[in-house]
Amino acid sequence: MKTTAVTIVVVCLGLHVQWSTAQEPAVAAPVVGVFSQHRLKVVKNPAVLATNEDIDEILRSISRSAQRANYGWDKPCSVEFVREAEVINDGRLPIRGSARQHQEALSRVQPDANVLLVLSIEDCAGWQAAGCAPLGSDKMAVTADFSSRGEIVWLHERGHVVGRDHVAQGSSVSQASDIEKTDVMFWNPSKMSTAISEETCKAMRNARLPSVRGVSSPSFLVVGDQLTTVAGQELRDMPEYLRELLESAWLERPPLEAISKLTDRDLDIIRNLLRAEPSDLWVNALRILEMLGAEQDATLLARPLGFPVSSIPSEPDRSTRLKTNLLRSLALQSTSSLGQLAKRTQSLEAIFLLRMVAHTTVAAKSVGQEFSTELARSAVQSLARTGHELALPIVLSAVRGARGDFPAVVSSGRTVRPDPLPGPLLDDVPAFDDDESKDLLTDWTGAQAAQSNIILRRNK
Repeated sequence: MKTTAVTIVVVCLGLHVQWSTAQEPAVAAPVVGVFSQHRLKVVKNPAVLATNEDIDEILRSISRSAQRANYGWDKPCSVEFVREAEVINDGRLPIRGSARQHQEALSRVQPDANVLLVLSIEDCAGWQAAGCAPLGSDKMAVTADFSSRGEIVWLHERGHVVGRDHVAQGSSVSQASDIEKTDVMFWNPSKMSTAISEETCKAMRNARLPSVRGVSSPSFLVVGDQLTTVAGQELRDMPEYLRELLESAWLERPPLEAISKLTDRDLDIIRNLLRAEPSDLWVNALRILEMLGAEQDATLLARPLGFPVSSIPSEPDRSTRLKTNLLRSLALQSTSSLGQLAKRTQSLEAIFLLRMVAHTTVAAKSVGQEFSTELARSAVQSLARTGHELALPIVLSAVRGARGDFPAVVSSGRTVRPDPLPGPLLDDVPAFDDDESKDLLTDWTGAQAAQSNIILRRNK
């Protein structure tokens, strides 16, 4: 079939990412039936722990949410979401990476699949996304978050798949109405964003996608009262606005207006949360503290690295799978947050923590041997974004085998080449390929120039 060049807009945390690619147009017959059934084929790297049971549970949950009226203004939508086949494990698929990398890998490695399960989605600004999907394309990537927040992300991204854009795009959270904030397509959805508008329901019902078909009756039908949310023990003493901020999924950009209004007391509540046991609330807690915290908060940002992932059995139970995915995701967020804190405050403690984790032998003690390279690579990338002199030995070690036209690296007034490199101390820093090495050195030189300009302005 003849292919056509199209422009893809991926909607994810932080920004709209746009690029051009060649893609065969989706061809599907109009949906005919009482119910529209979305058949999802899920694939993942083996390091991302999930089973058929886990996927079925989240699909049943989002089907329940779609089929009931959760608020006074929305109506039940006759759609359901089901798993099409066994969850596929493929070691060629990424565990972490940018929105574009995930979409390209899904299309290249498993072209028949439409859901890629990962542990981290990173955009070009360094933010961690909860999910991303090209508008109108039958593919999406989501993180392995099986909490109620994660369920909203699945339904939200499926909305993008059928062509729906964000609600209240460009507005702040405080400017949005209650109806907008409870819409599943709200740009910054929380656990309460479960309402499906008439327009979104129509798009889900009538989507001309290969994965959507009409059925005479659903696999299961939802009956009962409205969905209720019960706050966990750790939320009971929190102000409502802070709880909503921690529970929300940042799918478009960080809610900077709401974050800027947090008080010192709010930050202390967040610090105490990070001193407790890990939970899904830690994701946004780390993000907030990287933006508003002080140099000494590096220790708290590194806390996820202090919960080692024990040896995983060949067939882990659901509790083990969810805990392992959470701890690994938090470890990746930790390295990202440490890098942002170091870039903003030049925190030496954050730099030294990242330098340690950049060694695979150290990373393995936190997340296990099979995941150690991914965590170490994340630490290297975070170090490069700081532009700090102390990050340079790690960055140069990571590009040790690469060849290409790299940007000039200036350290202490002299130009430094990737070769020769320091001694064997850095041998267990993961090696980056040519393109990745260029990105690393570009990040470091750009961040260094920015820091130099800040210092010059301070000295004037």
